[in-house]
Amino acid sequence: MTPRPRTVEVLDPVDRWLHLGAIAGMAGALATGPALETPALAKMLGPLDPSLVHGASAAVLVLVAALHGVRVCLGWLEGRNPWGLLPRPGDLASLLRALAPFGPPERRGRYSHRERLAYLGFAVVVPALLVTGWAEAHPTWAVRWLGPGGLVAAARVHSALGLAALIPLGWHLFFALLAPEKLPWNPAWLTGRVPLTLAERAWPAWVEEAEAPEAVAEAAPPSVEDLLEAGNAAARAQDWDAAVAAYREALSLYPGYSQALFNLGLVCWKAGRKEECRGALGRFLEQDPFSPVAPRAREILARLEDDRG
Repeated sequence: MTPRPRTVEVLDPVDRWLHLGAIAGMAGALATGPALETPALAKMLGPLDPSLVHGASAAVLVLVAALHGVRVCLGWLEGRNPWGLLPRPGDLASLLRALAPFGPPERRGRYSHRERLAYLGFAVVVPALLVTGWAEAHPTWAVRWLGPGGLVAAARVHSALGLAALIPLGWHLFFALLAPEKLPWNPAWLTGRVPLTLAERAWPAWVEEAEAPEAVAEAAPPSVEDLLEAGNAAARAQDWDAAVAAYREALSLYPGYSQALFNLGLVCWKAGRKEECRGALGRFLEQDPFSPVAPRAREILARLEDDRG
């Protein structure tokens, strides 16, 4: 039996560099922002031009945001669920339970409500900072489009957002870097990995994912891609039972495989398995509502509802 790994990867190299870029951009922008507002502070920096550092930090944040968007889109096109970091309705209840004294232990998946709420804070504050900062740095453009009052408002909003950015930043650093009672020190932002014993307490879902490939390798089943292609071949031959079996096996290895869910729903519909079709397409739309084939899934479900009526 393959020995358990000593560490678990929670940030791959691309995520780690994006993370470090976001840290550098936020730190540079927040550190030089007060100097731009207060000339006395700017003098204390000596030859260092705070406006240059501030602009470079903003450019880094723009680059990180763009690359992150590309990464999310690529994951979506590859069939992965790119919405795991978006807040969910239950996150507020999780937050309230966490604030309550002697509350139940937090149930964590791949991401907890803490990561998702911090992500929401950054996703809202950083773009607004970039837009208002651009307006403040280009007053001629801002006055033309926003008017003098709009320029003043943009400057005030930018300063307020700079202070507001400290909230998700402090929240994220405290819970991700220190994670009281779980991680006395989280090295993942530098190494991408955490010790197995710490990951089991803080990120059990990451441990399960790390160990799953080893179990698959020992059993040597066909890959998810092979099973998807086998299901497609059976569907083309109108062998619905074989296609359903292949897609189900693919989903047993990768439950979130959007393409397999959609294909399973499609062949169940053609085979007259209406309830299985509803279940597969319902799961597909729940996790991937913006897929290019989502309209087709909704059309099939609507037909099934019409048949009921």
